[in-house]
Formats: sequence, C-alpha cells, structure tokens
Amino acid sequence: MGHNERAESIPAVRVDQVWARHPDGDVFALRDLSFRLEPGESVAVVGESGAGKSTLVAALAGFIGPERGTVEIGGTPLLPGGRSLRAARRRLGLVLQLPRPSLDPTQKVIHAVAEPLVHLSGCPWGKALTQAGDLLARLGIGREMHGRRPAALSGGQCQRVAVARALVHSPPVLLADEATASLDAETGEALLEEAVGLARDRKQAVVWVTHRLDEAERLCGKTMVLLAGVAVERVEAFRTWNQVLHPYSRHLAAARKGPVAQFATALTGCPFQAGCPLAEEACGADMPRESEVAPGHFVRCVRGEQLAQGQ
Repeated sequence: MGHNERAESIPAVRVDQVWARHPDGDVFALRDLSFRLEPGESVAVVGESGAGKSTLVAALAGFIGPERGTVEIGGTPLLPGGRSLRAARRRLGLVLQLPRPSLDPTQKVIHAVAEPLVHLSGCPWGKALTQAGDLLARLGIGREMHGRRPAALSGGQCQRVAVARALVHSPPVLLADEATASLDAETGEALLEEAVGLARDRKQAVVWVTHRLDEAERLCGKTMVLLAGVAVERVEAFRTWNQVLHPYSRHLAAARKGPVAQFATALTGCPFQAGCPLAEEACGADMPRESEVAPGHFVRCVRGEQLAQGQ
C-alpha cells in the first residue's frame, strides 16, 4: 500500500463511543456518540435546543475532552493540552453563529482572511493576500469590499468572510456551528451551498450543525438527529425527511408543519420515551442499542426493525 492510499484510509473525523459533559452542566450532554466522516463527506447535525449540538462542536474543536471514548481529527486524537491538540486544531476551520465577534474590528477583510495562511501555513503575505482575494471573490465578497472592516459589512457578508477565513488554509475539516442561524432563509441557503460546495471541491469534510431541518435536505450528505445527547438516528445518504424512521425524528419533521406536543427528555433509556406514541416498558430500561435497519441507516429504538418494515 502506497503513502497516498494510507492517507486516504484515515477518516477526516472519527468520533467513537463518546460521552461528554457540557462545561456548565452535571449531566452528560453527549451519550455514546459514534460517527465518522471521510474526506469530502458532509454531515448535518440536527436537533432542538439542548440536544447536545454545542457540546459536540466543543468536543470536535478540542475545547472539552470526552470522559469516555475518543475524538480524532485526521487520525490525530484530541487529547487535552499538548502537541496533538494543537496539531488537530490546525486541521479544523471553525465558523460560529455570530461572525462579527470572531473578526478583529480593526482589521481589513482581506487581511483577516489572509492571516491564517501566513500563520498556519507559512505562506508569504503577498501570496496569501492573492489567495485570500480569490477565495473571497468565490464567496461573493467583491474586491471593492476587501479593504473594509467588519462594521462596514452586513451580517451575511461577515459570515462569508468568516467562512473564507475558516477555509483559506485548506483544513481537512470545516466545522460550522449554526452558521446560518442569524441570517434570513434565502441568505442562509446561499451561504450553505457556497461553503459546502467549496469544501467538497477541496475534498474537505463538513460538520454542519443546525436547527434548520431544510438545511439537512439541501446538504444532501449524511444526517444525524440528536436528542438529549443521543444520536437517535443516522442516515448515510440523506435526501428527505420522509426517510426518517425514529419516532423522535418524525416528531421533529412534523414540527415544520405546525405546533407539536412538548415532552420531557429522559436521562435513562430512550430520551424520547415520554413523548413517543410507541413507547413500551423496555424503553425506560437501558438505552436502546444502535441498529442498522437498512444499509447506511442507523436507529436507536427497541422497535427499530419493525419501523424499518413499516410496522
């Protein structure tokens, strides 16, 4: 096996049986979470407030360490402190929900985007400025705006600058945390397609964390549904919410059409047991195991096989 073949066999992201607590909480915000992404693949991580999305972002970025399990970026484990954490972070491009605070208010747009190339890749400033300008243009920030500072840009323009800054040094992984939440739907859809399209062209893996269900459909990649820190459903080739099987995933999809009943999440057994119309005694015992009910389709439900058969 040649060097390139070995490199291609290493996943861009690997999360294996991770249990992690939110820094401000006592309970586990991620429970037995596992998934992997190959270079060029994308996953939409979907869930309501409190689902564990922010904790997942913190774990992938190395801001918190799991109490159990492992997180790897490009084959490098994220271990608290030390060189491995720094090396893994160089492989990440991070885009947050509110872009303006992440940008230096005194720095021109072109310099903000070129800076990671200089400091992370050792690129000379002149070449870095050229590459930054080309990338900004691809993301809809024309050269007339390159000399502006963040205060002179709209929210959507700031987010495009933040995406360019995250992608400019070609990190293997783009991590976007509610990147469109502060934007209107049309602007958010355009940014999603621009950012993910650019990442795919570069064979970069994308973790797109969102509460907007339509973004999972537009991403046309993998989708993972989180509830109380549990991945209740994972679909490897996601196209439409009509695909989902888990009762909570269907509950979530129904919320797009109107109000749905609220429920209390459980910390033992299935987290959806209180709101599930199919709940049975076994749902309150141990957490259901994740089963592959169809090729590339994983569900955590004691009735997973029955759901896959339409029962």
